[in-house]
Amino acid sequence: MHPEFLLASLVVLGVAFHFGNMPSLLRLEIERLFRAGKIRFLVCASTLIEGVNLSCRTIVVRGPRKGKGHPMEPHDFWNLAGRAGRWGDEFQGNIICIDPRNGDAWPSGVPDRALSDQARE
Repeated sequence: MHPEFLLASLVVLGVAFHFGNMPSLLRLEIERLFRAGKIRFLVCASTLIEGVNLSCRTIVVRGPRKGKGHPMEPHDFWNLAGRAGRWGDEFQGNIICIDPRNGDAWPSGVPDRALSDQARE
């Protein structure tokens, strides 16, 4: 990676970002470093719910979107939240919703966790 690329100076501090159109070689290396614990803080677009298999201890969300300007559906939000504290990686996880009463950030509010009909039986 070019030394003047912003990501280069962040990675040495244990911080990185991740998005779908990132060059795949770079994206895969960021994921590897995150899994190895070399990157402690990963700022992501909605790529975490789109096939990237990364788990973590804490997820911080403010106004989740899927793509540009599309509020995230509740099932996508809980899929994302499920990355925190995934069995086998972490014992428990945290989901921190920033400014959940802000209607601009959370137009439908923080999604309620709904049980499926099978889980209720």
